[in-house]
Amino acid sequence: MPKVADRVVETTTTTGTGTLTLAGAKTGYRAFTSAFANADIVNYCILEGTGGSTAWEVGYGTFTSAGTTLTRNLLASSTGSLISLAAGTKDVFCTLPAAEIPGKAVIGYWPAAALKPATTNGSAVLAWDESTTNKVMTGYLAFDAAAIEYAHFSFKAPQGLFETTFTATFEWYEAAAAASHDCVWQVEMLALSDTDTIDTAWGTAVTVTDTGTSGTMRVSAETGAITPGNSWAAGDMIFVRVSRKATDGSDTLDVDAKFVGVHINATYATLVEP
Repeated sequence: MPKVADRVVETTTTTGTGTLTLAGAKTGYRAFTSAFANADIVNYCILEGTGGSTAWEVGYGTFTSAGTTLTRNLLASSTGSLISLAAGTKDVFCTLPAAEIPGKAVIGYWPAAALKPATTNGSAVLAWDESTTNKVMTGYLAFDAAAIEYAHFSFKAPQGLFETTFTATFEWYEAAAAASHDCVWQVEMLALSDTDTIDTAWGTAVTVTDTGTSGTMRVSAETGAITPGNSWAAGDMIFVRVSRKATDGSDTLDVDAKFVGVHINATYATLVEP
């Protein structure tokens, strides 16, 4: 990831769309040489005209300390391309582009009671376990050790999401003492909006493998990015299908897996559009 630093502002008289030659720090600010080493990759913003103007460019480039130059690679600009700099003095400063700010939002948590076993190859229906001593009640859906079974839920994609994928984390436990303990959970998504055909293909299935132990609640690692099938936008209905991929060679758990719940998060490629 390109580097950033505070209060780094210089000027340039470079014209055109080529490499910037930096002309020194503005009064009260630092030069790029005080913050970065030769060949560092650095984020920058150019404002055309001292004091700013309507022309701007945000990007990253390679800093050269001898001659103090900075190459230009576009992330965003007022024109959609590298701006062609006119004659005169321009400000060049270090910035953190919105496109490089990772983000995550919690969409929600769905317990076993909120899921519907599929009509075809569905998991067992909701059941409850009571612990022996402290009488803790746990609702679960049992997923078979030999065949892939499914359960479903859905949610409305929140307004404000864009350039987004989803991730999932599973909560579960083993139905009984087992000889082997690895369980492969799987999740697929589908987005539908007004007039979309309901019977549309799911997005690519994403899996996560977790290791159980007898008598303990397990929380899986977060899955990789889940992209819903069909094009989608904020406000769409997102259908979710979870399953135990019992036929996967990595699934060695030889008893039922009891699904307790799933967390869904959204991961942002961008937090703020330029």
